[in-house]
Amino acid sequence: MRVECAPAFHYALAEHRTSLIPDDTIPANGEHASDQQKKALFESDDLTLDLRFIAESIIDCVPPPRVELCTLDLRPQGHKGISISADLDLVEGQLVTFVLRTPPKATREQTTKESPANNGEQQLRGTFNRESEHSHVN
Repeated sequence: MRVECAPAFHYALAEHRTSLIPDDTIPANGEHASDQQKKALFESDDLTLDLRFIAESIIDCVPPPRVELCTLDLRPQGHKGISISADLDLVEGQLVTFVLRTPPKATREQTTKESPANNGEQQLRGTFNRESEHSHVN
């Protein structure tokens, strides 16, 4: 089975850039533990979307499916940017869930500087820790 994701930005009038980047939100495990899972990033001038997936098995003796995202060029058919595809060969008990979303702003910026949003998160954590009897602040 083939799954394709071909976003069309601004009513299919705007071009976009596509990249496959490591998905650091999914830990590597199983027989392919050395492989870093990838996600797709679609960027136009006004909007960023990411496509990620979760591969799993609901049967103990069946391994999770192997999923590899690949670029797909549908521009000759009129698309304004590169798309993504995945060819799946699933067996009973294997599941793949795809999520297309607008990623949080901090994820898109990919900066090493501490952002104001992260600073607020640390302040909130510090407040929570001060109110708890059994926690400490480092």
